[in-house]
Amino acid sequence: MKSERSLQFKRHFTELREGGKSVKEIADSYNLSRSHAYSLVRELAVEMGVDYEALLTQPHSPGLYLGSGKLVQPVKAVDFSGFEKEFRNGISSFDKTIYQMDAVIKKWPTDMADLEEDPK
Repeated sequence: MKSERSLQFKRHFTELREGGKSVKEIADSYNLSRSHAYSLVRELAVEMGVDYEALLTQPHSPGLYLGSGKLVQPVKAVDFSGFEKEFRNGISSFDKTIYQMDAVIKKWPTDMADLEEDPK
């Protein structure tokens, strides 16, 4: 028979993890040892039909807890709005270069004998 603390831990674990709490913090809040908390997480994974590691992986939340327990704020998303414009300009420039190369190749002598003449 599980203690009420263990049942509460399992009932609220995923919600607290999604809120950015570490397993240690959750265990501490229910006055459970870390080793017991991890065994409860393993049981919870079996009950939920998910991978144990998936429950341990830090969710994407307001912050990320490192192994040291330090909270690190997430990096802001990169703005790619100017990338598309620059990419299109690059493609346009490339197209112009290909067009110019095609024009030069069309003017190129087709007979190698024309190249070997002595220009005296």
